[in-house]
Amino acid sequence: MFNNIFKISRNLNIISNTFIKKGSVSNVRFNTNIANIMRSQKVKRKEEPTEIYKWILLMIPVTSFTLGSWQVYRWQWKLGLIDMMQAKSNAVPIDMPKEEVILINRGWIHQNLRPKEKREPSLIKGPVELTGVVRLTEKRAPFMPKNNPEKGSWFYRDLDQMSAHIGCLPIWLDAKGIPDPPTGWPIPNQTRVTLRNEHFSYIVTWYSLFAFTSIMWHRFFIRKLPLL
Repeated sequence: MFNNIFKISRNLNIISNTFIKKGSVSNVRFNTNIANIMRSQKVKRKEEPTEIYKWILLMIPVTSFTLGSWQVYRWQWKLGLIDMMQAKSNAVPIDMPKEEVILINRGWIHQNLRPKEKREPSLIKGPVELTGVVRLTEKRAPFMPKNNPEKGSWFYRDLDQMSAHIGCLPIWLDAKGIPDPPTGWPIPNQTRVTLRNEHFSYIVTWYSLFAFTSIMWHRFFIRKLPLL
């Protein structure tokens, strides 16, 4: 009888130990699964900001390339505009209406020669044939002094104001003439057909930025290499 009781208690101990071992193994596996899930979530959290930065930083080379292409278009447009202005300034002259009083810019003179008596030889009398370039009116630039008709000081070409003061048509001609006029004569050919054209330097700047940032982006996000 005692042997049977001992066998039964022994069997119960074996069964309980088996359950304990199974429970501990299952607990270990459960804890391991939780740890793996937490690690994977941490990895995902680390990867998500990197992916966001990846596409945000890609906008730098894309924008640089777009701006460089836009400057190419602007450069070609500006060259065409300069050629058009040069062609108009050197076009075949056309006849102006006769017996009309207009404004003529004969050229530049030194401040000391403003009084007419100091440049009498240059004061032409009688009919004369003149070739010039028609100029349009212009607005006063910021911080530029205002014209003073009473003192004969004209800082910008306001054709309406000038023609009203002199009593003529609001038509302005820049006179063409010899490049080396006699002493005391106005220096003609004052028409300057120049336009600010710095688009080529902008093209080099934007395309250089595009190339540099593209290489850095590909090196860091695609090849997974350090930037330096």
